[in-house]
Amino acid sequence: MSNYYQKILEELVKFIKNKGGQASFEELLKWAEENDIGTITLSIALNDLIEEGIISAPEGFLEPEGILTAYPIPKTVEIAREIETIKEEVKGEVEAEELKEVEEIKREEAVKVEEEAEIIPIEEAEGKFEAIEVAEETSPETAEAELKPEVKHEAEKPIDLEEDLNKAIEYLNEYWSVGVIRFLEDLKLLGVSKPDAILKKLIDLGYVTYSPIGVVNATNKLPKIYRPKKLTEFI
Repeated sequence: MSNYYQKILEELVKFIKNKGGQASFEELLKWAEENDIGTITLSIALNDLIEEGIISAPEGFLEPEGILTAYPIPKTVEIAREIETIKEEVKGEVEAEELKEVEEIKREEAVKVEEEAEIIPIEEAEGKFEAIEVAEETSPETAEAELKPEVKHEAEKPIDLEEDLNKAIEYLNEYWSVGVIRFLEDLKLLGVSKPDAILKKLIDLGYVTYSPIGVVNATNKLPKIYRPKKLTEFI
Protein backbone atom coordinates (compact mmCIF):
# COMPACT_ATOMS: atom_id res chain seq x y z
CA MET A 1 0.00 0.00 0.00
CA SER A 2 1.44 3.37 -1.02
CA ASN A 3 1.99 6.22 1.42
CA TYR A 4 -0.41 8.37 -0.63
CA TYR A 5 -3.29 5.88 -0.30
CA GLN A 6 -2.50 5.13 3.37
CA LYS A 7 -2.70 8.87 4.09
CA ILE A 8 -6.16 9.00 2.48
CA LEU A 9 -7.37 6.13 4.70
CA GLU A 10 -6.04 7.83 7.83
CA GLU A 11 -7.58 11.20 6.98
CA LEU A 12 -10.90 9.56 6.10
CA VAL A 13 -11.09 7.75 9.45
CA LYS A 14 -10.13 10.97 11.24
CA PHE A 15 -12.89 12.86 9.42
CA ILE A 16 -15.54 10.29 10.41
CA LYS A 17 -14.38 10.36 14.04
CA ASN A 18 -14.51 14.16 14.07
CA LYS A 19 -18.11 13.96 12.83
CA GLY A 20 -19.01 12.10 16.01
CA GLY A 21 -18.20 8.65 14.63
CA GLN A 22 -20.83 8.85 11.86
CA ALA A 23 -20.98 10.46 8.41
CA SER A 24 -23.49 10.48 5.56
CA PHE A 25 -22.76 9.95 1.86
CA GLU A 26 -23.24 13.68 1.21
CA GLU A 27 -20.72 14.56 3.92
CA LEU A 28 -18.21 12.02 2.59
CA LEU A 29 -18.61 13.32 -0.95
CA LYS A 30 -18.13 16.93 0.18
CA TRP A 31 -15.02 15.95 2.16
CA ALA A 32 -13.57 14.16 -0.87
CA GLU A 33 -14.20 17.15 -3.15
CA GLU A 34 -12.64 19.59 -0.68
CA ASN A 35 -9.53 17.41 -0.43
CA ASP A 36 -9.16 16.77 -4.17
CA ILE A 37 -9.99 13.06 -3.81
CA GLY A 38 -11.94 11.46 -6.65
CA THR A 39 -15.10 9.42 -6.19
CA ILE A 40 -13.38 6.24 -7.41
CA THR A 41 -10.67 6.55 -4.78
CA LEU A 42 -13.28 7.42 -2.15
CA SER A 43 -15.37 4.33 -2.90
CA ILE A 44 -12.29 2.07 -2.82
CA ALA A 45 -11.10 3.57 0.47
CA LEU A 46 -14.53 3.13 2.09
CA ASN A 47 -14.72 -0.47 0.86
CA ASP A 48 -11.24 -1.26 2.26
CA LEU A 49 -12.10 0.26 5.65
CA ILE A 50 -15.34 -1.75 5.80
CA GLU A 51 -13.53 -4.99 4.92
CA GLU A 52 -10.96 -4.30 7.65
CA GLY A 53 -13.76 -3.79 10.18
CA ILE A 54 -12.74 -0.22 10.96
CA ILE A 55 -16.06 1.25 9.78
CA SER A 56 -19.49 -0.19 9.01
CA ALA A 57 -22.41 0.72 6.74
CA PRO A 58 -25.49 0.37 8.99
CA GLU A 59 -27.97 1.63 6.37
CA GLY A 60 -26.67 -0.32 3.40
CA PHE A 61 -25.34 0.94 0.08
CA LEU A 62 -26.40 2.95 -2.95
CA GLU A 63 -25.17 3.40 -6.53
CA PRO A 64 -25.36 7.15 -7.20
CA GLU A 65 -26.19 8.20 -10.75
CA GLY A 66 -23.71 10.33 -12.67
CA ILE A 67 -20.84 9.53 -10.29
CA LEU A 68 -18.00 7.20 -11.25
CA THR A 69 -17.23 4.72 -8.45
CA ALA A 70 -15.45 1.38 -8.09
CA TYR A 71 -17.90 0.06 -5.48
CA PRO A 72 -21.38 0.99 -4.22
CA ILE A 73 -21.25 3.90 -1.78
CA PRO A 74 -22.52 3.45 1.82
CA LYS A 75 -25.58 5.58 2.63
CA THR A 76 -23.94 6.28 5.98
CA VAL A 77 -20.83 5.02 7.74
CA GLU A 78 -19.87 4.78 11.37
CA ILE A 79 -16.80 3.77 13.32
CA ALA A 80 -17.18 0.09 14.22
CA ARG A 81 -18.17 -0.25 17.87
CA GLU A 82 -16.13 -3.42 18.24
CA ILE A 83 -12.91 -1.48 17.69
CA GLU A 84 -13.75 1.04 20.40
CA THR A 85 -14.71 -1.76 22.78
CA ILE A 86 -11.40 -3.53 22.24
CA LYS A 87 -9.52 -0.29 22.89
CA GLU A 88 -11.34 0.18 26.19
CA GLU A 89 -10.58 -3.40 27.24
CA VAL A 90 -6.89 -3.01 26.42
CA LYS A 91 -6.76 0.28 28.27
CA GLY A 92 -8.28 -1.36 31.35
CA GLU A 93 -5.58 -4.05 31.35
CA VAL A 94 -2.68 -1.60 31.46
CA GLU A 95 -0.81 -1.82 34.75
CA ALA A 96 -1.00 1.06 37.22
CA GLU A 97 2.70 1.82 36.92
CA GLU A 98 2.48 2.21 33.15
CA LEU A 99 -0.52 4.49 33.49
CA LYS A 100 1.38 6.63 35.96
CA GLU A 101 4.26 7.03 33.49
CA VAL A 102 1.87 7.95 30.68
CA GLU A 103 0.13 10.55 32.84
CA GLU A 104 3.50 12.03 33.80
CA ILE A 105 4.47 12.39 30.14
CA LYS A 106 1.11 14.01 29.38
CA ARG A 107 1.57 16.41 32.28
CA GLU A 108 4.99 17.48 30.98
CA GLU A 109 3.58 17.97 27.48
CA ALA A 110 0.68 19.98 28.90
CA VAL A 111 3.04 22.31 30.75
CA LYS A 112 5.03 22.77 27.53
CA VAL A 113 1.86 23.64 25.63
CA GLU A 114 0.94 26.16 28.31
CA GLU A 115 4.34 27.81 28.01
CA GLU A 116 4.00 28.17 24.24
CA ALA A 117 0.29 28.98 23.93
CA GLU A 118 -0.12 30.73 27.30
CA ILE A 119 -3.43 28.95 27.90
CA ILE A 120 -2.91 29.39 31.66
CA PRO A 121 0.09 30.54 33.72
CA ILE A 122 2.72 27.89 34.34
CA GLU A 123 2.31 28.16 38.09
CA GLU A 124 -1.33 27.10 37.73
CA ALA A 125 -0.56 24.07 35.55
CA GLU A 126 -0.68 21.71 38.54
CA GLY A 127 -4.15 20.22 38.82
CA LYS A 128 -5.47 21.75 35.57
CA PHE A 129 -4.30 19.15 33.09
CA GLU A 130 -7.89 18.15 32.38
CA ALA A 131 -8.74 21.68 31.24
CA ILE A 132 -5.72 21.69 28.94
CA GLU A 133 -6.75 18.40 27.36
CA VAL A 134 -10.14 19.89 26.50
CA ALA A 135 -8.42 22.88 24.92
CA GLU A 136 -6.31 20.55 22.78
CA GLU A 137 -9.28 18.61 21.41
CA THR A 138 -9.94 19.22 17.75
CA SER A 139 -13.49 20.09 16.77
CA PRO A 140 -14.94 18.83 13.45
CA GLU A 141 -14.83 22.37 12.08
CA THR A 142 -11.16 22.77 13.06
CA ALA A 143 -10.24 19.39 11.58
CA GLU A 144 -11.82 20.32 8.26
CA ALA A 145 -10.16 23.74 8.34
CA GLU A 146 -6.73 22.10 8.78
CA LEU A 147 -7.15 20.35 5.44
CA LYS A 148 -8.46 23.37 3.53
CA PRO A 149 -5.16 25.30 3.21
CA GLU A 150 -3.70 22.37 1.27
CA VAL A 151 -6.75 22.24 -0.99
CA LYS A 152 -6.54 25.98 -1.58
CA HIS A 153 -2.89 25.64 -2.49
CA GLU A 154 -3.72 22.92 -5.02
CA ALA A 155 -6.55 25.02 -6.50
CA GLU A 156 -4.15 27.87 -7.20
CA LYS A 157 -2.16 25.72 -9.63
CA PRO A 158 -3.21 26.12 -13.28
CA ILE A 159 -4.78 22.95 -14.66
CA ASP A 160 -4.08 21.97 -18.26
CA LEU A 161 -6.58 19.20 -19.00
CA GLU A 162 -5.25 18.66 -22.52
CA GLU A 163 -1.71 18.18 -21.24
CA ASP A 164 -2.94 15.86 -18.48
CA LEU A 165 -4.95 13.85 -21.02
CA ASN A 166 -1.87 13.47 -23.22
CA LYS A 167 0.12 12.21 -20.23
CA ALA A 168 -2.55 9.60 -19.54
CA ILE A 169 -2.64 8.51 -23.21
CA GLU A 170 1.14 8.17 -23.30
CA TYR A 171 1.02 6.15 -20.07
CA LEU A 172 -1.65 3.80 -21.46
CA ASN A 173 0.43 3.24 -24.59
CA GLU A 174 3.01 1.73 -22.25
CA TYR A 175 0.65 0.03 -19.78
CA TRP A 176 -2.57 -0.90 -21.60
CA SER A 177 -4.13 -2.78 -18.64
CA VAL A 178 -3.63 -1.55 -15.07
CA GLY A 179 -5.40 -1.53 -11.70
CA VAL A 180 -7.34 1.66 -11.05
CA ILE A 181 -5.51 2.57 -7.82
CA ARG A 182 -2.11 2.11 -9.50
CA PHE A 183 -3.33 4.09 -12.52
CA LEU A 184 -4.57 7.04 -10.44
CA GLU A 185 -1.43 7.10 -8.28
CA ASP A 186 0.89 6.95 -11.31
CA LEU A 187 -0.97 9.82 -12.98
CA LYS A 188 -0.56 11.81 -9.77
CA LEU A 189 3.19 11.13 -9.86
CA LEU A 190 3.26 12.28 -13.49
CA GLY A 191 1.87 15.63 -12.39
CA VAL A 192 -1.76 15.10 -13.43
CA SER A 193 -3.87 17.42 -11.27
CA LYS A 194 -7.17 15.50 -11.30
CA PRO A 195 -6.59 11.82 -12.17
CA ASP A 196 -10.25 10.87 -11.57
CA ALA A 197 -11.46 13.53 -14.02
CA ILE A 198 -8.97 12.33 -16.63
CA LEU A 199 -10.12 8.72 -16.18
CA LYS A 200 -13.74 9.78 -16.70
CA LYS A 201 -12.70 11.71 -19.83
CA LEU A 202 -10.87 8.66 -21.19
CA ILE A 203 -13.99 6.54 -20.64
CA ASP A 204 -16.23 9.15 -22.30
CA LEU A 205 -13.91 9.24 -25.33
CA GLY A 206 -13.95 5.45 -25.55
CA TYR A 207 -10.19 5.26 -25.08
CA VAL A 208 -10.49 2.91 -22.08
CA THR A 209 -12.98 0.64 -20.38
CA TYR A 210 -13.35 0.31 -16.63
CA SER A 211 -14.20 -3.14 -15.28
CA PRO A 212 -16.18 -3.76 -12.06
CA ILE A 213 -13.14 -5.48 -10.53
CA GLY A 214 -11.20 -2.21 -10.71
CA VAL A 215 -9.07 -2.58 -13.86
CA VAL A 216 -8.53 0.09 -16.52
CA ASN A 217 -8.11 -1.38 -20.03
CA ALA A 218 -7.08 0.55 -23.13
CA THR A 219 -9.25 0.10 -26.25
CA ASN A 220 -8.42 0.18 -29.96
CA LYS A 221 -9.61 3.80 -30.03
CA LEU A 222 -6.72 4.92 -27.85
CA PRO A 223 -4.40 7.15 -29.95
CA LYS A 224 -1.10 5.43 -30.63
CA ILE A 225 2.10 7.19 -29.68
CA TYR A 226 5.18 5.94 -31.45
CA ARG A 227 8.62 6.57 -30.09
CA PRO A 228 11.97 5.67 -31.66
CA LYS A 229 13.40 2.45 -30.27
CA LYS A 230 16.74 2.50 -28.55
CA LEU A 231 19.56 0.26 -29.76
CA THR A 232 19.49 -1.62 -26.44
CA GLU A 233 15.91 -2.75 -27.14
CA PHE A 234 17.08 -4.78 -30.15
CA ILE A 235 19.84 -6.56 -28.26
